[in-house]
Amino acid sequence: VDDKVVKKPWRKGNRRDLLTAGLPIIEERIVPDEVTASGGVGWRELEPEITERVAHRRSRYELIRTTRTRWVRITDAEGARKGQIVTAPVPDWALPSMMADASIIAEVAMNKYGFALPLHRQEQMTALRGFPLPRSTQYDWCAYGADKLAPIVAAMHAESIRDSFLIATDATSAPVRALGGDIRWHVFVFISDVGHIVFRAVRHHDSASISALLAGFRGRLLSDASSIYNGLHLIGIIELACWAHVRRYFWRATLTESALAYEALSIIGALFKVIAESNRITNLSVRGAFREKHATPLVDAFDAWMEQASARAEPGGRIESALKYAANLQDARRAFLADPRLKLHNNDSERELRALKKGLDNWQHFETKAGLALYAMYRSLIASCALYRLNAYDYLEEVLRLVRHWPVERLLELAPKHWPATRAGLDERLRRAIDPAWRRSEAGLFTKAA
Repeated sequence: VDDKVVKKPWRKGNRRDLLTAGLPIIEERIVPDEVTASGGVGWRELEPEITERVAHRRSRYELIRTTRTRWVRITDAEGARKGQIVTAPVPDWALPSMMADASIIAEVAMNKYGFALPLHRQEQMTALRGFPLPRSTQYDWCAYGADKLAPIVAAMHAESIRDSFLIATDATSAPVRALGGDIRWHVFVFISDVGHIVFRAVRHHDSASISALLAGFRGRLLSDASSIYNGLHLIGIIELACWAHVRRYFWRATLTESALAYEALSIIGALFKVIAESNRITNLSVRGAFREKHATPLVDAFDAWMEQASARAEPGGRIESALKYAANLQDARRAFLADPRLKLHNNDSERELRALKKGLDNWQHFETKAGLALYAMYRSLIASCALYRLNAYDYLEEVLRLVRHWPVERLLELAPKHWPATRAGLDERLRRAIDPAWRRSEAGLFTKAA
């Protein structure tokens, strides 16, 4: 037998290297029965055959029992008491007066607001894990977390209003349960170019609501063509139209007037390709020159095509509707050409709102407007974590531990945008607060992958 590791044929497609995945490693060593019976006498060990499989332990709840010792100073050999009794302080990682640790609040919140898993389903799951958690208790924990984290989201939104050159926004309805039916609330999402995604819930989808949400903003606003934004554009906010909405109207017309519709779609498609290519150019001046050379002629061609297509469109048909929609947005459609930082479409905003629709498929409506506010708060942090490729579970847990020790005037430093830098700059005490000793001791039970 050759003294080498036995290798099996490599599978087609090349299986990933599990050792680089960062998973805890449980070592299992199996010795042949013949060798065990002889105690190894008469045998020489060769290179082993090693296989690796990914396994899963059913998640479990743990009880962290903290004993804070109490002491009193003694004054003589008989142990007479003198002075004040002293007690060890509450550990920095703990949430005072809470049965829940930050880790379980982050788990419930992420499952609910990150993956649209309703609390009643989580209640059923906890029963299978041996520690039933009523949905009311889970909600209270989420509410506690939201109370601590909401000021961070408020700071994120304030920075977006103050410093953004461009904010993209969209809205969708959010039914809230009421006696005899549902009340229709609305959720707006704001994606700012300073690096925040913020959700806000309002009662009405109207000019007053959006004006209040964007009070103080004077940049560029990328949105659909809803009339609720008209008042904002009158006070100096520059309107950017979404070319994806323009394209959508012509796509619908392919069912009735396909020839004209595909003419429009071919020009719009070419424009999308040009902008996608320009976005790969990091130098803004070079990107602007590229757009001027390649995108401006396409927009001019589309406007010229609209003029001649109006005579060929069926009266009252879908092409005519698409042309009217695009004509009403002529200045807003061309606005993106003025600056290479501006975007062609608002698909990112619509994508962020899909999570809400997915959630409503699971729970149909929000029980209260307070529950809707919790949703908006947590979604702001979870979506912003995704923007920076942060693990939202870890982020929520660590920030929940840290926020009570953090200066209120510096809450913006706890936003996902700034969290990697903030975390790296923590002193030893705050590092211990976000990484409790009991977690470190648990990690020591395993062999960590290199």
